Amino acid sequence: MYDKTMEVEWGRALRKHERVSLVVVIDIDQFKQYNDRYGHSMGDECIVKVANALDGVASRPTALLARYGGEAFVLMLPNTDREVALMLAERCRRAVIDKQIPHAASDLSDVTTISAGLCTMVPSETIDPSTIFDAADKMLYQAKQKGRNCVEYAWSRKTSDDALSG
Repeated sequence: MYDKTMEVEWGRALRKHERVSLVVVIDIDQFKQYNDRYGHSMGDECIVKVANALDGVASRPTALLARYGGEAFVLMLPNTDREVALMLAERCRRAVIDKQIPHAASDLSDVTTISAGLCTMVPSETIDPSTIFDAADKMLYQAKQKGRNCVEYAWSRKTSDDALSG
């Protein structure tokens, strides 16, 4: 669902010269430890609770929240500028904390937290749609390197190199 929707939204944004924002690979922090402590059944319940928390954040009709394997999610925000995208990403982070899902195995917090990478781009003919995902994924990695439970952001006006350099 994500891949098809991104293809459509990328094409629309390209035609209209609009931005596309992607909060990508919203990742549940220390999820392996969660599964080890509580078991896979409770891990599945945790994923559902996180999905429910995230689903309530971006109520825009064009927004798409999708599970992206394992404990990861993507949130696509067509025609969304970086300030709004950052606000929504931070709301996602807060919404998961507010759910108060216990995580006794975490060394970050006693409740479940998420990390997120975010990128905003204005598509061009020379940029492949996968570039926004790659840039946001890089930002997720930076969020994890900074200690998790945060959002990292990249912005690009023109080229994929801009997006990947932050």
